[in-house]
Amino acid sequence: MLAMDNVNNCLAMLLGERGNEFVEVLTSIIHIERYRCVSASLLRNICQHARPELKEADLKELSYCLRQVLEIILVADGPELDIFIGLSSEISKIAPGDFNRELDDDHIKDKFVKRLVEALNANAEPSAQCPGIRRVVLEQAITMMEHDSRYTNCFIDSRMEDALSMVEETASEAENYGLFLGDVGLMEAREPLSSLVARAKQQLAAYRSSH
Repeated sequence: MLAMDNVNNCLAMLLGERGNEFVEVLTSIIHIERYRCVSASLLRNICQHARPELKEADLKELSYCLRQVLEIILVADGPELDIFIGLSSEISKIAPGDFNRELDDDHIKDKFVKRLVEALNANAEPSAQCPGIRRVVLEQAITMMEHDSRYTNCFIDSRMEDALSMVEETASEAENYGLFLGDVGLMEAREPLSSLVARAKQQLAAYRSSH
């Protein structure tokens, strides 16, 4: 909870006495099922709020754990899926080349895109259990489409436009928050959900008009 949307706390963890080992420790315990959600949540917030302080060694550790993160997303559900998509989204912003290579090398690009669309369709209504899941899926999809148009084509094939229309029609005020206590929004996100939907639709429309 201390790291959630708090720049100073993220920096304190990263720059503390053992800060040079902090990211390495967190990426190593992602492989331990009991601790992996806590680890992924902390890593996500460090990537989000302390990105300028991440060293080359930290970036390498994040890239090393990326395959495990993607594999978990393909099989996870509920809050775990929410947390790990949030982490993969942040890693894809920091290291887009490594993210693309993992999807290509393991031949899971189509599976991953389909999993994101499935996550939207599975949450046809805002979920009290995972109030932020539709937001993290949209953030991940937008980052992918902005970086590489191949992903846009995959999203079109997976009927992303239908899923976006559903999100647009059922969006709730709570989904404009990025920090929750249970299902209660505590801190508004930087960008409303409606804006994310619009950006994703623009990416799909731009691809269609140019192909």
